[in-house]
Amino acid sequence: SCTAFAKGYTSSYSSAYVTVVKPGLDETLTGTGIKAGDPSITAGNNKYYYTNPTSELDWMRNNLAVEPYGAPYENAKATSYILGRYYSYEEALQACPEGWRLPTDQEWSEMAKIISGTDTADYLHKNIPGIAGKVKTNAYFNEQKMWEYWPSAGKITNDSRLGIIPTGYSNFEEMAADGSYPHAVFSGVFKYSAHWTADLAEDGLAYYRYINCKLPDIFIGKADAKTFGASVRCVRNTTNQTL
Repeated sequence: SCTAFAKGYTSSYSSAYVTVVKPGLDETLTGTGIKAGDPSITAGNNKYYYTNPTSELDWMRNNLAVEPYGAPYENAKATSYILGRYYSYEEALQACPEGWRLPTDQEWSEMAKIISGTDTADYLHKNIPGIAGKVKTNAYFNEQKMWEYWPSAGKITNDSRLGIIPTGYSNFEEMAADGSYPHAVFSGVFKYSAHWTADLAEDGLAYYRYINCKLPDIFIGKADAKTFGASVRCVRNTTNQTL
């Protein structure tokens, strides 16, 4: 805070609040379920941990933060390696590291069928009932619990080991000449998660998967491919890996 005053004038003051964050396992973000020895790759300035809930695909366990694509929360670069970055659909298609890619909604659906035990269900471009707790993790941001507790949402177990956290979404508005989004509005942190699929819809829209903190389902939505910002989890085929 700062106070200014001068003889003959009314004094004035201003206050600002700062959140200090520290990247890395069990620093600002805790409760992810990730351990230091878990399988990982390094891309850009970040380490990405992965698991393979479907046996055919490796899934990243933390949100993508590869620059120069997308934007960090509140355009504060320090949040990139904690919450991940927000990408437009068009950026999401380019941002995954070499050998990795954006998952299709069919791959989201297959993952959901395996962790829910419903092999015959058809979830393509449909809501997935009752399994949000199996992909969410009880993470804390500077000791503040990220997923609010709602009995209607069911128990958080992170059985999938995907460790989804509620990073919300962004409305980017116009991109500046340097590729940034100075007028981006960030919403829904601690309430929603939103992750792009690789599937295009109609009229410049693309499909994304999202979770509401109050409800037990994984929902399907459509958003503008250029101006809606969502998180990204990349996948790769395990059959292509060298053992």
